[in-house]
Amino acid sequence: MSYEIRNTLILILILLLMCGGGYLGLHLRYDKNIEVLAQQIEQKKEEFSKLEGYFADLDYYNEEVKTNQERLKSYPKILLPATEIHQTYRYLEYLDQLGTFFNFTFITTAIKEKNDYAEAVYQLSGEGKFPKMAAFLMRLEELKPIYRIDNFRLRSKEDLNDENLLRVDLQLTGLFSKEDKAKAYSIHSFRTQPEYTLLPYDPFMPLILKRLPPNIDNLPIVEKCKLIAITGNVAYIKDQSNNLLKMKAGHKIYLGYLARVNINRGTVTFKMNRGGIKDTVVLKLNPTK
Repeated sequence: MSYEIRNTLILILILLLMCGGGYLGLHLRYDKNIEVLAQQIEQKKEEFSKLEGYFADLDYYNEEVKTNQERLKSYPKILLPATEIHQTYRYLEYLDQLGTFFNFTFITTAIKEKNDYAEAVYQLSGEGKFPKMAAFLMRLEELKPIYRIDNFRLRSKEDLNDENLLRVDLQLTGLFSKEDKAKAYSIHSFRTQPEYTLLPYDPFMPLILKRLPPNIDNLPIVEKCKLIAITGNVAYIKDQSNNLLKMKAGHKIYLGYLARVNINRGTVTFKMNRGGIKDTVVLKLNPTK
């Protein structure tokens, strides 16, 4: 064997020993650290996927909150500010001017402070005829300020001049808001004519639709979609027209939106609202054979 071949073999052997020793040294020394770091990376990916889903949900729920806020604006009741607690007498005095009672006495018996609202308890005693008593209760129910009748006592009054005269005792509880936005109202808000504005939603639309709206934008229909691949936070999906779509959390589909992409589980989650009926649909990657 020539010196050149022998030296070459020796160098190759030394190189193999160095590589093997380095490989064993790295794994013996850093195996546990590598496993821990790999687990941390997977956890971070899982957390990132969850956060993306939360942001997608946040956009959806923000839209629902806006719709509900608009509905509350047209709700026939309002919470008066807490500064109006001691103005209730004027409110009842206004009702009395409408011919409810001949006279009445009124006292505030208690004020209960809550977290973001206050309750005020009032005692009212008066005299009048039954039709006017009934009219008073109807006005108290129908007008905007929120007052609850806790106790109601009605009895005849011994009066020789008028046998139809009745005595009424009421205990009322009024609800008042401590929030700044309630300051826009006052105890006299019920006297003013309502301002009619164009609503951003249809108040007569039922909560559960008989027929689903048409897919006029040709959005992906989840039941006809197939999950092809997932890379990072992106899902590749074939829709009903066999188009390959690149989708992330928050992308809209017909009657819903993509809520979460989970690369570890190989799934994408869609939140659906089928005309008021809400559910969740999960698409999975087909395992490779």
